[in-house]
Amino acid sequence: MAGLGFHDILRSGSSVGSHREAGTCKPDWSDLLYHQAQAGAQAHRSQLTHSPGYNSTAGSASPAPARDPAPRPAAARPVSGADKYLTVLLDDFIVQDRDADDPDEQMLDSLDSDQSRHTDTCQTLSTSHATTTTSSLDGKGDDALDTDPDLNGLSKSNRLREKNKQAQRRHRQKEKELKYEHDSHMKTLSTTLNELVVHNTKLRSRNHVLECALSLKREREKPSPTQTLEQNTEPIYVPSKGWEGFTPNAALLLTVREQPFLLTQAHLKNMQQQDFCSLWKAFVEGMAQCLVDSAGPNGARAKLRIEELKRELCSFCAIISLLRPALMRRSMGSNMEACNSRGSQNGPEYWQNLEMSLQLTERQTQELLQTRQIYLEGLGKLLRERADLYAVFQSQQIVCFESHLPSQGFARTFDAAEQLSENLREEQRIWTQMIAVTFRRTLQSWQLATMLVQAWPFAPDVLAVINCAADHVGA
Repeated sequence: MAGLGFHDILRSGSSVGSHREAGTCKPDWSDLLYHQAQAGAQAHRSQLTHSPGYNSTAGSASPAPARDPAPRPAAARPVSGADKYLTVLLDDFIVQDRDADDPDEQMLDSLDSDQSRHTDTCQTLSTSHATTTTSSLDGKGDDALDTDPDLNGLSKSNRLREKNKQAQRRHRQKEKELKYEHDSHMKTLSTTLNELVVHNTKLRSRNHVLECALSLKREREKPSPTQTLEQNTEPIYVPSKGWEGFTPNAALLLTVREQPFLLTQAHLKNMQQQDFCSLWKAFVEGMAQCLVDSAGPNGARAKLRIEELKRELCSFCAIISLLRPALMRRSMGSNMEACNSRGSQNGPEYWQNLEMSLQLTERQTQELLQTRQIYLEGLGKLLRERADLYAVFQSQQIVCFESHLPSQGFARTFDAAEQLSENLREEQRIWTQMIAVTFRRTLQSWQLATMLVQAWPFAPDVLAVINCAADHVGA
């Protein structure tokens, strides 16, 4: 009886009903239906327990895999009244059996409810974590993911991944913008710093000019050897070309002092280094005072005065380089305030600051570089010739009184000495030419005055200034 199925019970009930209608037997319907219903319920529970999808731990049967659609049932036979009665009774018994206080069934129901609550809790935590992660990306929740037109049609994990990529792109874009802003700020600060350096150099130059003018003004009362020169010599016109147009017999009218005076050939031949330094100091003092006055109400008159002093200085250098080249080179390479032979001890930074204070234009820098190129080419040729002359001197032996040809060695040595003297004069000429082009043609009047005042108590080293200008432009 325990192995009977539901249809067997129905068939049994149907047969009993038919026999009852025939009047052949009168069974006990209550006992029969009770035992059949109990056997059917037990068979049904056994089938559920041994099914493949049943989970013994959870106490419930998981959904079985999908099966193929069942074949269409055959045409149902007519249902009699007894069948309907049996069906209703069996349903009542099955429900009553499930509702019975069976400990196993209660344990299975408890396990089912616990698993259901655990599943609901996990789903709730997963949903909360996803919402928190999405909100941390850009401050938006799931609504932002659902409403973003670029993320439509994607799953939730793909939308989160795409949202993270967008946040990273925005972060990189912000970093690029911040870096560009910092670079622009650095360029602005660098430009401002360069302007401040140039302005500071100008202020230092002006301060040095003022100090030099003040110190020279205090010494103005001291007597000068050139003030004792003759005053009755007829003055001559000073050419505007400076170096050109002069002869050794020319006399030069100088107005650098309070009382104008003439420099004649006799004065220049007898001039000493102290006289040269004193006259150079007078030029520096006059130009320093003009630089101070050029910033005041009499600026135009001071600029004209600088032009006059510039012309007189160029003329004086031209004449002295022709008549007394050694005196000029010796004096311009010494400390003019102390009138000694000790040269300038200023380093490269000193001449770099002086070059920056001149504020040379691009055209002036190119002219200075061309002047330096001409000077260095001529100087290189002279140095190679001088090396050959030194070899001639070293090859000649001292004249021996027992030698048969003592005059031939002396002649070769004398010729080498003459060539060496000419070589030195040529060096003086190209050096004077470099000074003349720089003072007279390239530099403006205020630039020449600034260079003289800044370099005091030494004469300005023109080649050092040109080298600094070349370094400044990367030449």
